Amino acid sequence: MPKIKLSAPQTISEAAMATFDTGDPEKKPKKVKVDRDIISDEMKVLYNRPLKYDNNRPANEVVVSAATKGGVDPSFLFSSSFQEGMNQAIAHPDDVSEAYEIANSKGALKDFKIDGFYGYGLDTFGQKLGKLNKYLPAGFDQRYKIYDAKNEKGESIKTAAFRTNEDALIAKSAMLRDIQDTVNNMAAKRGIKLDDKAKNYFTLAAYNGGEGNARMMLDEYVQAKDKNDFIDNGRTTRQGVHKNVSPRLKRMQMVSELLTPKQQAALSAQATAQ
Repeated sequence: MPKIKLSAPQTISEAAMATFDTGDPEKKPKKVKVDRDIISDEMKVLYNRPLKYDNNRPANEVVVSAATKGGVDPSFLFSSSFQEGMNQAIAHPDDVSEAYEIANSKGALKDFKIDGFYGYGLDTFGQKLGKLNKYLPAGFDQRYKIYDAKNEKGESIKTAAFRTNEDALIAKSAMLRDIQDTVNNMAAKRGIKLDDKAKNYFTLAAYNGGEGNARMMLDEYVQAKDKNDFIDNGRTTRQGVHKNVSPRLKRMQMVSELLTPKQQAALSAQATAQ
């Protein structure tokens, strides 16, 4: 079976020309270009891998547990987190960023093995704690440690390391909920109520593209006659944001199918109750 080459953290690879190893031990690996969604392929391989720092629980179970505690849809959390670097956190649990290594030079992070900066896109978690605490479980302040880093723009940020992957995912849930509340407020000011699909779309737009872009996209959405077409086909002037967000939304259905039958049944029951 071909061996999938993992994409890099925070790399958009939807509809990418993927590179595969043919797996022939007698020959040098032959690189074959295939029109595939690499992230989806990775998910199908890694979704139930045991997580070293979570008592070897399968990744999908950890996601569901974190989503339940964080108050978000598990498929939404997994789809967003996986492309932000969780693929690397699953496959290479001891890989960390250079910033983490510097911060841990004297063992300051020795009990916090999960690098939220490298593996979960939690670049600004430390800077937003004042807003995020209301979304976090009681006692969560013992589950992370803030450290300084620089982002890809060279800006100084306060990110965090976590005790477990579940802790990082709970933190991710808090950030998503904070953005979601902001998006709901934006929509209310424009006199509209977002359905779940639109809420997820604009939450990801704000999370990945910034609130300014999400605000402009909402203005366009309000004017759109066909709201589903606007989201499905990206009828926005902010094409870069749409191309970043759209595949994450599309993967949510696939992700829900990767949950265990018991988990799927629980989610169905929860949806019915609502």
